[in-house]
Amino acid sequence: MQPRGGMKHKLVVLLEDGRRLKGTADVFDPEKPFLLLRRVDVEDHVLGFLDIEMKDVVAAFFVRDLALDRTSRQTANDPEVEADLPDPSGGTTIRLRFSWGEVLDGVVYDYDPAADWFFLFPVGMLNRASNNERVFVTKKALAATEVLTAPAV
Repeated sequence: MQPRGGMKHKLVVLLEDGRRLKGTADVFDPEKPFLLLRRVDVEDHVLGFLDIEMKDVVAAFFVRDLALDRTSRQTANDPEVEADLPDPSGGTTIRLRFSWGEVLDGVVYDYDPAADWFFLFPVGMLNRASNNERVFVTKKALAATEVLTAPAV
């Protein structure tokens, strides 16, 4: 998957060993063996490059802002942010509980509970949908999955 208009993907990548790496990538393809992550600071200066084995990736958050610190959940008291949320029609709305305790609601298109991975398009401001554009999720990341709404047939 390549970003639109020549832009780089801004990613927070969670690895199986618990590390969280921030950076950018020109291409994100779960079918490839490696992800080339460009480590950058908040001003987009390159700090270095990492070749990450995709088999070690538990989840990858495609974010709008790498500078946002996720040390606390967004609450109803936080100011509202305009977010481009996906159209849920044609998708399955699910609630994920990740192995690290976070809960995220979103839409998955062509949802297959047996798949090794899928992309979730977050919905709901309390899910930090304002910063997450989409999330690459693997089975290794999940503690529980609940289907909230199925697509109309």
